[in-house]
Order: sequence, then C-alpha cells, then structure tokens
Amino acid sequence: MGTDIDPSNFPDNLPAGQMYQVQDIHKPWPVEWKDSFDFVHQRLGLAGAGPSAQQIVNNLAALVKPGGWIQLIEATNNLPEENGPAMHNFVTVMKSVFMTFGTSLKLGDELPDILKAAGLEDVQDRIVSTKLGATNPNAHLAKQGIYSTTVGANGLAKFGSSEYSHRQSTAHSVERFDRSALT
Repeated sequence: MGTDIDPSNFPDNLPAGQMYQVQDIHKPWPVEWKDSFDFVHQRLGLAGAGPSAQQIVNNLAALVKPGGWIQLIEATNNLPEENGPAMHNFVTVMKSVFMTFGTSLKLGDELPDILKAAGLEDVQDRIVSTKLGATNPNAHLAKQGIYSTTVGANGLAKFGSSEYSHRQSTAHSVERFDRSALT
C-alpha cells in the first residue's frame, strides 16, 4: 500500500499486488488499517507536519501490528563542510520551509523521543551521511545529485512561499543555491 497527498506521484500501471491511495498525513487513516501493517515507512514527510509531528507519528504507530516496525527517514539539516556551498544553501532553503510550517529545525534529531512517546519500543536511530551533488566521487551520481537537488530546492521554494510569508528569505536562498550548484 502506498499513499501520498498527490495522486500524480502514483504509477500509471500498477504492479500486481500494489495499491495506492490519496492520504493527507494530517487526516485520520482509514479505521480498517489500524493494527494491520507489519511495516510502515515514511520518508521526508514530517517536515510538512509543522508542530503536529508527534500526533502524526502516533497515528502511524497505530497502523502497525503488534511486533511490527516503523521506519522514518528525515533530514537532520546538519552538513559537514565538505558538502560544498550548494548543499549548504539547499539546507538553508529546507530550514526556511521548515520554519514556515512551524516544524522543528531539529526534527531528525528529535525522532527517537517522538517514537518513544508514541509507545514504540526498541527505537533505533541511525544517521547516514551522503555526498550529494558535486562532492560525490562518482561523476554520474554527482550529476544526478546536482539535478535532483536543484529540482528539490526550486520545488521547496515554490511550496514554501506559495501560502506563507517567508517568500523573500526562501527565494534568496534558492538564488544563492542556483549560482553555486555546480561548485
């Protein structure tokens, strides 16, 4: 079962055994899904949760069968210097969007406590560092990283400034990102 708030992200031709449903993480999950999944995975979704991250994780925890697992992947927004100016500017854009939504800038670091507060046990936390963009030693992956990060930065800027008041700081961050993307 796959969910997203935007159905355009669903594949046109569904592989056998896969289903997709429109779901807003701020809305209640279908009652029949309670305690029905062995594994629940969410990636980079809590950033849009704003101050509701705990309630959203509580709702996700309710979907898991006893003995099941939840995997959440979120950015820490901390980068080593070797990632270069483009990635640091990208993180600045992300932070602007986080602040616009009222999301904690330390969400990735706070996840273990949020999971424990949801009643989950055996909570584990792993930080995975990646080299995105020009700092990746593989030329093909470096090129893909530059492209995907530029698309992501522009998308975040549009999304973050579409309804809220932080337009100038977000737009300025994207401008700096675009100028430095190839460094």
